[in-house]
Amino acid sequence: MLFIVTWEAYPEKIPEIFRLVKEGKLGGHLVKGWKHVVEYFLPGGRFIEVIEAESAEAIFKNIYDSEVPAIQFYKRIDVQPAMTDTEFAAMFKI
Repeated sequence: MLFIVTWEAYPEKIPEIFRLVKEGKLGGHLVKGWKHVVEYFLPGGRFIEVIEAESAEAIFKNIYDSEVPAIQFYKRIDVQPAMTDTEFAAMFKI
């Protein structure tokens, strides 16, 4: 299943995030149970990422349980299922 994850970083932590990613200590390549599809960066320390995973729980488990817990770098993390227009319309019986 696809999920859209919105990450809002503490601005002062952004250099550390990128340093840890560059050193291979933080990032999707370390995660088990989900696959990084694509990520986009927005002004103000927000990142939008598409992740393929079995469940939202699998995503949150890795956010909290990784070697360098990602949760410490972010003010807010929002995980939502991504749906096609057909799946979305089906919710409303359209």
